[in-house]
Amino acid sequence: MDVEVYAEGLFCCSVCAPAAMDARDVEARVNTLNPSGTRGGWKLSTDKTFSGGEPNGGIFECSRGVSRHWLLEAS
Repeated sequence: MDVEVYAEGLFCCSVCAPAAMDARDVEARVNTLNPSGTRGGWKLSTDKTFSGGEPNGGIFECSRGVSRHWLLEAS
């Protein structure tokens, strides 16, 4: 399983990634697959939770199986 950007705006994106990947690995992979176009690229959001209250980097059961969902922001 690779990372999947499942929602993207101008300055933030939501990513589904394998549960074993940490934030640094997710940032690197998303910047390779889907560059933000900013100098700093995609970085882990300073928001600790998604808008619905789910933890950033939390483990979820979704259509791709057990994974982590991450919120990134362009820097």
